[in-house]
Amino acid sequence: MKVGNVLVGRLPLSDNHVFWFVVHMQDSQHKVKDQESIAKVTLKWVDKLSEDWKEMVKICDVESLTLTHLRYRSPWEIMFGKFRRGTVTVAGDAMHVMGPFLGQGGSAALEDAVVLARCLARKVGVDHGDHLLKECSVKSIEEAIDEYVNERRMRLVGLSTQTYLTGRSLQTQSMVVRLMFIVLLVMLFGRDQIRHTKYDCGRL
Repeated sequence: MKVGNVLVGRLPLSDNHVFWFVVHMQDSQHKVKDQESIAKVTLKWVDKLSEDWKEMVKICDVESLTLTHLRYRSPWEIMFGKFRRGTVTVAGDAMHVMGPFLGQGGSAALEDAVVLARCLARKVGVDHGDHLLKECSVKSIEEAIDEYVNERRMRLVGLSTQTYLTGRSLQTQSMVVRLMFIVLLVMLFGRDQIRHTKYDCGRL
């Protein structure tokens, strides 16, 4: 449920336990020092919600509260970023942390794993076992990682761009701006809203 710049949701776990979250789209000025501070900030955010929401926040176990700043890696960071240093690379959120609006973060991480394993197998073989690092040259491992990064880059740019535009369309209060983002989404990604879920990263 979204009220103004506040997005909230809850899920009952038992007769007297509930999982809930509160997301504020714009308030990043608060200073939180401890659990009590988190509860106070959250109570301020839900001020315009129903009384049961306010009561739920008031009586919650403050020790169970956490606060984090949502961030993402922008499309241009993925387009131009370097994701290898020597024989070290990244995958999953470390490579392409993105908003939750497409529900593709976990799927993209699994794709990363498949593509990285395939690229390494092509360059260094699959039968080295425990002697992998001894028998494979550093150069071949670096080449495999470069292939992995190149293969993943445009797929991740697409996901990140779609997530960015979707998130911005949800954040804005202006119907004109929202329509602009929707038009951009249709122009870039077509009318099939779940096309990104049909991507095939190939066989392992």
